[in-house]
Amino acid sequence: ISMRRVKIGLPLRHPGELAKAASTFNGLPILWVHRPASAESHPHDITIGATGNEATFASPFLRNSLSIWPAYASKAVEDGTQKQLSCGYSYKADMTPGEYDGEKYDGVMRNIVGNHVALVRDGRAGSDVAIDEAYDAKVWRNIEQALKKFGVSTW
Repeated sequence: ISMRRVKIGLPLRHPGELAKAASTFNGLPILWVHRPASAESHPHDITIGATGNEATFASPFLRNSLSIWPAYASKAVEDGTQKQLSCGYSYKADMTPGEYDGEKYDGVMRNIVGNHVALVRDGRAGSDVAIDEAYDAKVWRNIEQALKKFGVSTW
């Protein structure tokens, strides 16, 4: 009997499917490591925060606000040692092959549902998927400017 390795590619995360799934990434736990989470089996020991309630899809990214609670996790983000994000989710595999944006794929992820977001050193989606402090700073500057227009003092 001989065993052959068969290469099985990951299904495509199609932008349309990600857009439909955006709201399922609201209110999710942020974990220090990847581990499935549920109300029945919540991983309190590794929960370090939560996603906001404004998830949107702006191709090619899902965007949402984040709250990170413990000091050790905030420090890891600030010093850059652990600031990439990696989403845990479920999906239904539609193994119909095709091509998208010039790349062939073996199937498409359908009915994507968010489960958690992990704060990691090296995320599966790469360094582009990370906490963006520059974006956050820009948002806060805009909020402060708007408040000042109404005579509200900030800090």
